[in-house]
This record gives sequence, structure tokens and C-alpha cells, in this order.
Amino acid sequence: MGNQVDGRINFERLVGYPADEVAEIIHKQRPDLKVVVTPVWSFVTMEYQNNRIRLWVNDNDIVVR
Repeated sequence: MGNQVDGRINFERLVGYPADEVAEIIHKQRPDLKVVVTPVWSFVTMEYQNNRIRLWVNDNDIVVR
């Protein structure tokens, strides 16, 4: 799932996969990141956190961006 560059997953290639699988892959590659699964219609705060990655998902929990 996804292409590897220098031994790391290119996270952009994980769009279209189930959120739980993507979150697991990210956690294995970058355990320092906090993965937050967020529905695409949700309102979120705009503060920047360099240790957070949001997975935007549709109604079926598929990563869309």
C-alpha cells in the first residue's frame, strides 16, 4: 500500500484506503505523530501542530485527502 521513498511511505499515496489501515501504517512509520481521523464535513481548529496528521474520511471511513 503506497510507494516507499527512502524507506518511508509516501502518505499521499494512501488516499482511497480505509482509515484504520492508513492510521496503522502511519503509526508504524512515524510513531511520533498523532493521527486524527476526521470526517470531511467536520469543523476543525486551524492551529498548526507539527506532530499531528489529519486523515480526512468519507462516510465509509475511506481516506479522501
